[in-house]
Amino acid sequence: HHFISSFQCVRMSLTKAKAEKSRVHAKQRRTEEAKEIAEIAELLPLPSHVTRKLDKASILRLAITFLRLKQYVGEGKNGYRVS
Repeated sequence: HHFISSFQCVRMSLTKAKAEKSRVHAKQRRTEEAKEIAEIAELLPLPSHVTRKLDKASILRLAITFLRLKQYVGEGKNGYRVS
């Protein structure tokens, strides 16, 4: 039989509590990220039936591409904006 001291037992409980807290925070971060990415998807110049089928990485890639294209098209020679 293994003898577990009360100190070890408390330490194990604290470790489990920290792990659970970490999991909760990670889930909250993922939920918040998903909300933000969904908002980015809504801003893309694409129909919602298309953006709903995209994964997060694809939404971010399209948003980056759109922003780069807009920046490129929006600038004329010498970096002046074209109206």
